Amino acid sequence: MTQTSEKRIYSLNLGAYLLSTTHIMPEIRRDEETGSFYLIFPQTEEIKKGIHDFKQANPKIEIHSFLNAVKQIRQSIKTKEAQALQ
Repeated sequence: MTQTSEKRIYSLNLGAYLLSTTHIMPEIRRDEETGSFYLIFPQTEEIKKGIHDFKQANPKIEIHSFLNAVKQIRQSIKTKEAQALQ
């Protein structure tokens, strides 16, 4: 029996950082208990390194790419919300 553990990421900043540095689009899900949205990234070495780098005191971020990632995630969340209302 294989068990897949998924790491829920509730931080928009961390999610945008990972998207902007790895170019891997996360799966967006809604927490049934709280109604909050969270991100699921694949468990790869690239993602693990990105999380580690983000936790450093001053991670290097290309601001334009980061802001585009924030916008892309927010648009995806709005789409999920609209689908849930239908």
